[in-house]
Amino acid sequence: MRRQVLFVGLICVTFLVNAQEEKTIDLDEVTIQASSIIRKKDRQLIFPSKDQVRRSMDGLDLTRRMSLPRLWVDPNTKSISMANGNVQLRINGVLASSLEVAALSPEDIKRVEYHDNPGLRYGEGVDIVLDYITIKRTSGGNLGVDLSHQLNTFWRADYIYGKYNRGRSEFSLSSFANGHRYKEAWQDRTEIFHTPDGTFQRTQEGISGRDYEMYWTTTANYNYTKDDDYFLNAKLNFYYYDYPHNYSSALLRNSESKMTTDLIDNNKSLNTRPSLDLYYFRKLPRKQSLAVNVVGTYSNTDSRHTYREELESIPLTDIYTKVDGKRYYPLVIGIPCAM
Repeated sequence: MRRQVLFVGLICVTFLVNAQEEKTIDLDEVTIQASSIIRKKDRQLIFPSKDQVRRSMDGLDLTRRMSLPRLWVDPNTKSISMANGNVQLRINGVLASSLEVAALSPEDIKRVEYHDNPGLRYGEGVDIVLDYITIKRTSGGNLGVDLSHQLNTFWRADYIYGKYNRGRSEFSLSSFANGHRYKEAWQDRTEIFHTPDGTFQRTQEGISGRDYEMYWTTTANYNYTKDDDYFLNAKLNFYYYDYPHNYSSALLRNSESKMTTDLIDNNKSLNTRPSLDLYYFRKLPRKQSLAVNVVGTYSNTDSRHTYREELESIPLTDIYTKVDGKRYYPLVIGIPCAM
């Protein structure tokens, strides 16, 4: 796939407002030094340095500066990933997205608990768990806006996030939109086929076409905390992905024939997925605890694919695929466990 796009400029606007109430106690002539990493049986406790916190714009940037092993932080897509495996993110023990991590203020992150061999309690197929342990604020909040746009074509990566604390309650919101449009996009390909009668080659010469893609995700969150004994978290997520047109026309040539075949390969896809996640945690007597997680998801998919090969306007291959699906995913889990 080759894409030709002329980029002549980039506008980046960053706006950040913090309002937190903090108490500082000065100790004269006292210096305390401690290791930034504490190793335990099942995890590592990694503490960010003052310099890392000072230089970081948000929780995602702080994660990148901490250089955690085997992890890759992409500031453009606001994501945390690894080469071969799955990464699970949590904030104070609750499942979270990379956008929620990005919405964290670096000053609020006390430590990151790094699990490189997580147990079954985190689910199957999870290779690394990052749990961000934060400071619990009782007042104040923060607001951040990060806008990135191209001047001469449609390309955007906009991120808005905010948090407000009042007493034992915390309200937060994060929204990320990423999209692009290419006026010239095509694909060249060479294929070699082996048959009982011999070998032949087919080449695909791409014809310039359009390409457009739009991605948007938003999370609204509320949690209520009472010391370490009681925790309630309610999260509303919305996912939107629009791929309205991907035209991939081309000319096909066969080494066994002098004829040229016209290829039309079009894709169109629209996906929306709202979800509600409720999490409740409470300590019980005798070093027991109860965790209840209720998740409800509605997924709507509309996907269409057209593939057609024509020789002198006569169809040789004509395939049309349409997927129109609506699914509901209810899940309720209640687990009593030892502390």
